[in-house]
Amino acid sequence: MDFEPVPEFEKDLARLARIYPSIKEDLERFKKVLKIRPHQMPGAVRVSYREVKIRPGVEVYKAKRFFCKSLKRGGIKSGIRIIYGVSLSTSKIILAEIYRKERERDDCDLERIKRYFSY
Repeated sequence: MDFEPVPEFEKDLARLARIYPSIKEDLERFKKVLKIRPHQMPGAVRVSYREVKIRPGVEVYKAKRFFCKSLKRGGIKSGIRIIYGVSLSTSKIILAEIYRKERERDDCDLERIKRYFSY
């Protein structure tokens, strides 16, 4: 499986990397696990919002257990969330959003999910 980050994801990651220096390295570790089992990622829940009609052949997940070394007392309960979609037809994992739950907002950006995963 190949990874395809959306442009906004890269901006989110750069912003978080200024605060949490290890996040890029932690994301690479996350990708290794995700590549092996994208549908069974520990701590990932399938996104099923009524407002978003996700196109067939794509499954969207929110990973809630992201380990970040830079966060003290964080571990897998760091509060960092990653929204990603698994395209079954093209064997791609689309990285849509990364954010820190406690500091920024409580939930993902529905408009971004609609833009990249809806029909």
